[in-house]
Amino acid sequence: MPENDIRYSITLPDGTRTTLDQQQYESNQDKLFQQYPDAQVARAQVYDPSDEDIHASDSFQVRLADGTSTVLDGTQFGENRAKLYEQFPDAQVVKVSDMKTRYWEPKMLEAKERLDAFNAQHGKFMKDYENNKWLADMLENDGVTQSGEHDFVAANDAQYQPLARQREQLRRAYYGNPLVIGQFKANAQAAEGLNEEYRIKADEAETGPERRDWKRAAKLQDDIRKLYSAPNKYVEEIDGENGFAKFLQDYGAGAKDVFSDRDFWTRGLSEIARNIDLRGIAKKLEEAGNASPEGLSEEDVDRLLTPGEKAQIMSFYRLAEAQKERAENISGGYSAGGSFAESLGFMAEFILSAGLGNVA
Repeated sequence: MPENDIRYSITLPDGTRTTLDQQQYESNQDKLFQQYPDAQVARAQVYDPSDEDIHASDSFQVRLADGTSTVLDGTQFGENRAKLYEQFPDAQVVKVSDMKTRYWEPKMLEAKERLDAFNAQHGKFMKDYENNKWLADMLENDGVTQSGEHDFVAANDAQYQPLARQREQLRRAYYGNPLVIGQFKANAQAAEGLNEEYRIKADEAETGPERRDWKRAAKLQDDIRKLYSAPNKYVEEIDGENGFAKFLQDYGAGAKDVFSDRDFWTRGLSEIARNIDLRGIAKKLEEAGNASPEGLSEEDVDRLLTPGEKAQIMSFYRLAEAQKERAENISGGYSAGGSFAESLGFMAEFILSAGLGNVA
C-alpha cells in the first residue's frame, strides 16, 4: 500500500463492510461507535520506524526482502522492533490497529476509575442502607412496620436516592462498555472449554477419587460459564434491544439453562465449597505449610495435591472472581454480590494468601 495511505476497514455487526480514509473516519468515529458499539474497525498503514505508538492489540505484517513474511502482535513487535530493523533495514511493515479497542479502552479505564472512587467514598453507606432496606421490607411482609431498620431507611433516604442515581450512571458507563461485555463473553467461552476438558479427564480417570475430583472441577467451570453468560442489565441500554433477546443472540440458545437451573441460582459459594470438600484440600496444604500457606511454593502444591484437586482450587477461585465481577451488573432474580463476603469465607483468604489462583 502507498506509504502515506491510511485506510480504515469497517465491519458492522450485521456484516456490512466499508472503507473510509483518515478524514472520513476521524470526523465520524464518535457517531460510528455510539451507534454501533461492536463495530470492528481496522486501521492499516505502512509503519514508520519512528512511531512509538504501539498498542498490544495492534498487529504488524512484516515482509523481508527475500519474500519471507510473518505477523507479530503489538507486544512481540515492540520487544523485537530494534533487532528487526538492525538485521533487516529494508523490511516492509504494515501496522494494523484495532480501533475498537483504541476507542473504547480509555473510556473503560476512566469509567472504572470513577466507579472505584465512588465505591471507596460511598460504598459502606450504600451497603448499610440497602441491607436495612431489605430487612425493613422483609419485616413489612411479616406485618412489622416499625423497627430500627425502618428508622435507618427513613433517616437516610434523602441522601441515598441521588447517590443511587449517580452510581447507576457510573455502572452503566463501565459495565455497558463493549470491551467489558466482550470480556464476559470470552470468560464464559473459556469456562466452557475447561468444563469440557475436565469432563474428558474424568472419563479417562483410573480411580474413583480421581474421577470425582475432575467432575467437581468441571461442575465449577460450568457454574462460572453460567455466571458470565447471564444477562448484563446494561447491555440493552447500549444496544437499544431487548436484553434477554440480545443475550440469547450473543450466547446461543443453550444459555437458557441459566434460568432453569434452580440449584445453581440458589447456592452460595460456601455451600459449593462444602460440597466439593475444599476444606479438606485446604487442611492438607495448611498442615504441610505448618499452618502458614504463604510458606508453600508451587512445587509444594504440585507435590501435595493431585491435578484434579488443583483444578478444583483454581475453579473455585475463578468462580469467586466471577461473582465479584458480575455482582453489580447481572440482571434477573439473582444478586451475586449480596452474599459475596460470606460466600468466600476462609477459603478466599486461604486461596488469596497462598497465591493458588496462579497455580496451573
